Amino acid sequence: MKKLFRLDSPVFRFLSKVGSLILLSLCWLVCCLPVITVGASTAALLRCCFDLREDKDGLFRAFFKAFVSDLKVGTAVWVILALCFLLAYCIPQLAAALGSQMLAVLAIGCTCAVYLLLWLVLVCVFPLVAYFDNTVKKTLRNALFVAVKNRKQSIPAAILAAVPVLLFLALPEVFLFSSGLWLLLYPGVIAYFMACRFAPIFLEYGNRKQETEKEETQHETL
Repeated sequence: MKKLFRLDSPVFRFLSKVGSLILLSLCWLVCCLPVITVGASTAALLRCCFDLREDKDGLFRAFFKAFVSDLKVGTAVWVILALCFLLAYCIPQLAAALGSQMLAVLAIGCTCAVYLLLWLVLVCVFPLVAYFDNTVKKTLRNALFVAVKNRKQSIPAAILAAVPVLLFLALPEVFLFSSGLWLLLYPGVIAYFMACRFAPIFLEYGNRKQETEKEETQHETL
């Protein structure tokens, strides 16, 4: 029984990880309040979840450091994808305004396909922002590549990420009743799930940001 309450016991490590995810979810929520910073906040959350997967400490401080570091690329990616979703939404509206029923049906089908692709890219792009140091263009291109090539990882992550949205649309009262749970725990849980799913894939493509920075620092020191 005493082993359950040891610092290195599985129970204590699990509870510690849950506490870290709740703290990170709160940090993510606060930094998402300006709306335009959702991308940078999500990238910072994911970077901390990559650290948590490796049992690293100092996640609270690391979150805000990552938020500042990923602010430019994360915000640009978020704005671009948000505009793409908005443009896709306007396609059926434009078709309906033209008065052609056949064109409207085709537009709705095309919009659904574009939405699915954009959602997959959205799910993959922020782990890439968190893990690698790339330009906005290269990050978006890599997100599309990862989403299509690694469907076993991207599709489950996309489904899990869509759960709160679908619940809100289908059962808004249930969502609002359980909103505390969604806000306090779900962002961290889904980010940790993504970190665990994508980390093995990303290892094939290169080193993490911190590892690359450490190597550069070591070369400069030598």
